[in-house]
Formats: sequence, C-alpha cells, structure tokens
Amino acid sequence: MSLALIAVLLTIAATPEVPATPPVSAAPALPAASAPPGPIWYGWEILLADGAWLLVGSIAGPASAAAGVNALPVVAGLEIGIYVLGGPIMHARRGRWTTALIDVGVRVLAPVAGFALGYVIGGGSSSGILIISGGALLGALLGLVGTLTAIIVDVAQLAWVPASEAPPARPAHAALQWAPFVGATHGSPLAGVAGTF
Repeated sequence: MSLALIAVLLTIAATPEVPATPPVSAAPALPAASAPPGPIWYGWEILLADGAWLLVGSIAGPASAAAGVNALPVVAGLEIGIYVLGGPIMHARRGRWTTALIDVGVRVLAPVAGFALGYVIGGGSSSGILIISGGALLGALLGLVGTLTAIIVDVAQLAWVPASEAPPARPAHAALQWAPFVGATHGSPLAGVAGTF
C-alpha cells in the first residue's frame, strides 16, 4: 500500500502544474477588467462617523452627569469636533481633499445659518421671565435642521467617487475561486476544498 502511495505522489509531483479553472456556476460572469467602473458610494462611512458623535453625546453626557462630574464642555467639544471633522476625514482618506474642504464648510455653515435664521425670525432675545428667548429656541431648532441637512447633503451628494476617480475594477481572475481536492496523508484519506479570495 505504501509503494502505491509513493507512486501516486511521485506521479503527482512529476505532473506539470495546470492552472485551475473556476467551477461552472449559474452566477453571471464578472465584467472584464477593462470595463469602466461606475461611481462608488461611500456614504456609509460618513454615517458611521456621524453615528459616533451621536453615540458620544448619548453615552458620555449622561455618564458624566451620573458620576457627578461636569464634563459638558469636554463632551460638547468632542461632539462638535467629531461632527465637523468626521465626514471630511472620510473624504480625505480617499484623496478627495476639495470635497473634504467643501464638507467642512457645509457642516459649519448650515447649522450656523439655521440658528441665525431662527434667531431673527423668533424675534431675537427678550428680557422677560423666560431664560431662553423665543429667538434662541427657534434658532436652536433651525440649527438642528441645518445640522441634519448638512449630513444629508454629505451622504447623498458628496460621498460619491466619480467614475473618473474610481479605482480600476478587479480582474475576473481575482474573484472567489474554489476547487475540491482528494488525497492521502500518513495513510489517512484527505478531502477538502481549497480556494482563493
């Protein structure tokens, strides 16, 4: 039996390598590498960054209040920093520096413009019993609308890599490939699947 196994192994070792062909499947073929890629959306990365500043405020604020620590300035500064720079960092890491600068402008100006508009429409400050004037309250509300608008503009409009800047498509041979194998090792049968991905 061992002589037969040695003979099989020597035959396999002497056989020249033949490139494996991918298995036939009902899945549609991948496009050729020469096909121009379409625009690529990476807005999900920006949504994760924006989710981070919401998470910081929803966890750190109440946690510091429960601990009896006044961490409001630190938490607010961290939230503002993540909000203003989170999306632009996602653009910059793709080499889209102009888009990152535009995004900083949108993220700063939209909430400020919303607050200013609300403050003016609400009548500005009042010297009444209320601690918060109607103008400041409406300004805060429209500032929040401006913040959400900036995020929507960023995710829906700015987070697209144009086809001209998109990385080249992966060649068809780089797709997932698999092949079954059967053999023996130390007198025991061996079977499995090998693949590349």
